[in-house]
Amino acid sequence: MKRLCHDLIWPADDLTNAYTREYFVERYVGFDVPFADREEKRALKEDPRVQEMPIYPAYGSVQRIDDFLVVRFGT
Repeated sequence: MKRLCHDLIWPADDLTNAYTREYFVERYVGFDVPFADREEKRALKEDPRVQEMPIYPAYGSVQRIDDFLVVRFGT
């Protein structure tokens, strides 16, 4: 698993959100996690497997899809 996609509720282009989410994961998970880039996020948002996932914290809201760990926080 090489990527983490976290852009399913807030716009990741928002500097504050992008910075703090990545910092939070690095600080509390304990290592630098490579996040999906803009094009990878777009492709994941359009993926039917992601669209069919329930919203966190429901069972199934965290899934491995291809090389990504996807947590679906919203639409």
